[in-house]
Amino acid sequence: MSKIKEKDFKNICCFVSEFNKKAEQNGEVNLTPRETDSEYIEINGDVNVYSQHLAVLFFSIEPIRAQNSITLERYEINPKDLLAIYTEGYKEGVKQFSDEYRLTMKDLTTIDTENHVEALKASYFHNGGWMSLNGWVSAKSTVFSSFTLERLKEFGKESGLLSEADKYIKLNPTIFKDFHATNDKYSEQPDKQESKYSNLTVLQWGAIFHYADTTNLLPKSKTKIAKLNTFIEKHKIETTLKHLRTQYYKANNQINKYNNYPIDKLEEIIPFLKQHYPQTIGLIKNDIEILQEYKDENE
Repeated sequence: MSKIKEKDFKNICCFVSEFNKKAEQNGEVNLTPRETDSEYIEINGDVNVYSQHLAVLFFSIEPIRAQNSITLERYEINPKDLLAIYTEGYKEGVKQFSDEYRLTMKDLTTIDTENHVEALKASYFHNGGWMSLNGWVSAKSTVFSSFTLERLKEFGKESGLLSEADKYIKLNPTIFKDFHATNDKYSEQPDKQESKYSNLTVLQWGAIFHYADTTNLLPKSKTKIAKLNTFIEKHKIETTLKHLRTQYYKANNQINKYNNYPIDKLEEIIPFLKQHYPQTIGLIKNDIEILQEYKDENE
């Protein structure tokens, strides 16, 4: 991977949905519910991998397909190089936890521990994750269909933070005795919410991207392709960058140029938009009215 520079990590996307399916079919990934939330695979003695799919990938000898979303250059990346990127992020997470969260026993006896616990809960369960609202704990349930090298490093960092947090909590059972009692539901809720949208077509995802992009709700990027790439990662969409790009332009044309996007299919994405991009609702309802008027006039 010597020809890939770290400054390009945000543009290099790895596609692993087919790899994941093979791992599941071969029984390398256990799809039954875990007995505990703390299960992980330890690699090289000090790096925890919470995602079974990633752990299998890291030990694979099969190269992983990747593509630069800007130049469209294609790569085959050795899984060992992916593990190295994850490990670098993981160690950054371990250091960050030590610098920003870990307190000594002396400190814990002199500060307001209730505020300390709540601050840790906020990152652990809610806003500690990269582009997510379910915190570091999401590392225990995340399954990627694709990821950029930048996202892989950030995921490693989240996992390092999570690992250190779990150790810290166990070392201080009195202070953190109710830490998980009222928050387990938050780590499960996002997956249940996302599962409601698993039947959306790629054309519908293209329409969702169209509305989010039109209303400037997506992270800033230099190119549309980079935005699409980030969008796929954020919502765990089972498709390729090329296919979503094609369907996005198709949806955009059907909505704005040809006035023939199926109205019922637009209505189906409104619940998702309300949850993730509520500022788009006025625009999509206006488009539905226009599409209906055009349909009535041409029947």
